[in-house]
Amino acid sequence: MRLGYEYVESDELTAALRAPADLASSLAVPVELLRVAAPRPVAALLQLVAERQPGLLVLGPDRQRVSGRTFRRAAAAVRDRTSCLVWAQD
Repeated sequence: MRLGYEYVESDELTAALRAPADLASSLAVPVELLRVAAPRPVAALLQLVAERQPGLLVLGPDRQRVSGRTFRRAAAAVRDRTSCLVWAQD
């Protein structure tokens, strides 16, 4: 989660994101790995959740770029406004 469109992709980041997704997929769990880039990321994420209706949303931002307070506020907003399970990687 980042306020704005900034995103730096690297092989290390891609591998870190793919590993848990591949594990879940190997257990026959349907997985979609998405990146939300928007000026208002929480609102965009809430809209995406409303459209896709997932069973579980894993919220895991780059902790070096997002302050603890920002993450906690965003996670609380997502938990309060969605009907799916939310796993916030803190």
